[in-house]
Amino acid sequence: MPNNLNIKKLVARYGVGKIPAFHKDYIYLVCNAIISGLNKLDGKRMQHPQKSEPYYVPLCSEILKELIGDKYSLVLDWMICTGIIECDNHFIVGVVSKGYRFTSHYQNSGKRWITVTNKYLMAKDVAAIIDNGYNFLPRVVQRLEKWFHKDKLKIDAKTAYEVINQIEAEGLRKAKKSKNKIKKIQRVRAKACQYRNSVRSIDEGEYRISRDSGFGYRVFTPITKLSKKFRSLVTYDGKPLVEIDIVASQLFFSTFLLNYRYWLAPKYKTSKPYLHELWDNIQIQKKDQTITNTNNNTIDTKKESYNTITLLKNSETLYGYGFQEHAIFQNYYDAGIYESVVSKLDEIDFFPANFTPKKKRKKVKKTLLKQLFSNPTDPEHWHLLNGQNRAILGCFEALYPEVMKVYQPIKQGYYKDLCSLMQRIESISIIGFVCKRMQAEYPDIPIFILHDCIVTTEGNELLVKEVMKQGIQEFIGYAPKFDVKYWSGYNELISPYIIESDNGELLYLEAIEQFYMEPVRIRA
Repeated sequence: MPNNLNIKKLVARYGVGKIPAFHKDYIYLVCNAIISGLNKLDGKRMQHPQKSEPYYVPLCSEILKELIGDKYSLVLDWMICTGIIECDNHFIVGVVSKGYRFTSHYQNSGKRWITVTNKYLMAKDVAAIIDNGYNFLPRVVQRLEKWFHKDKLKIDAKTAYEVINQIEAEGLRKAKKSKNKIKKIQRVRAKACQYRNSVRSIDEGEYRISRDSGFGYRVFTPITKLSKKFRSLVTYDGKPLVEIDIVASQLFFSTFLLNYRYWLAPKYKTSKPYLHELWDNIQIQKKDQTITNTNNNTIDTKKESYNTITLLKNSETLYGYGFQEHAIFQNYYDAGIYESVVSKLDEIDFFPANFTPKKKRKKVKKTLLKQLFSNPTDPEHWHLLNGQNRAILGCFEALYPEVMKVYQPIKQGYYKDLCSLMQRIESISIIGFVCKRMQAEYPDIPIFILHDCIVTTEGNELLVKEVMKQGIQEFIGYAPKFDVKYWSGYNELISPYIIESDNGELLYLEAIEQFYMEPVRIRA
């Protein structure tokens, strides 16, 4: 709970006559849910994908009702009236709940722990209810919990906290000199709070694994929440960790959609398991239904699904073999997607003269993914799809027109469905085929999920990489390229502010850039 929150004083000042069977723990529960939710917000902007302003954390009314009862709305109203929290009053049924955040008075304070005394709440596994359990491959995910062993999974918390304090102090110093200093101070402190919570959860052994219940089925753990800055400080059973990463993973997984057979899964039996979970609630796959998108255009989803299947069938017939195996897509799923777009952009002198190949690829990757996942009707996304940035998406579409024809009808129903499908294909591959195989064949090798990566102890990386290759190939039909990253060699923490450019020059304060979303130039 916020360090400066005094429930007794607030109750004495405002009273709680309208809340039946009031208990202070109900207030603490809401505070805890907001603080926990901050860790799940976008790492740089501290913003939820469905929220227009930062720090708003969606709180599910059904979960609050289960924990607090029918009076949960009165509790929230009381907290708003007393100035503890504020609400954005924005929700979309079945998509996102109302968002809540602390007012500036409590948002900028430190945090402290309290002990629950309400017998009703003590009898419930509150964290499990808030996390909403596991809705996809629960046994595989539950087995992952055994590696979060307090005596084995360690972090050098002392060093981590020192770095966080330095980052926060420097961030506050810069924020106080800026024009919009209040919001920037809030952002700095919220980010520092997120850092401390993620370090503390590992240091104190407060492990909780949760699942994204409907969007991408991703797993969230203390490892996924930990910033890259502190990875070199983490060990398991005294051994440093190593990450096996999939190169160009998002677009690699999307090529699964280029096989028309997988679009038939909701209707027909298939040899590919988990496809019903993949297409669950994706609007283009809803049967005999028309929907109205954000442009107020009526879309026949059954027709769009049929058109996409027909496109893929015709393309496969034209090439004489599997659409995915055609030569023009070889570099697409062989981790050459971004490089091919860069090459196309070089033909029109798109990049500044001082851009290195590495910087060009980074620019294309970051912008292209934002474009593919953007909302065409949102004014805030206009700059992604128009102006200079339009050339990046245009080159991608020119290189892979059939791929864009598959993407477009998916985005027409609901623009986030494409992102959801990519994450679901990733989760099914990693959890359903890689982790499941590791648990069956190598139960003694520790593994941690980092979305599209698997983290293990040094010495096991080659074996895990081979299992990842076999498991993903079994589901997708072919294997991606991998990048092995040793956390013990990750040197950002050694110099937490200054990092090197591609040519070795010291460029900017990386930590401050994360707070302000803009580079801060310094002398080398």
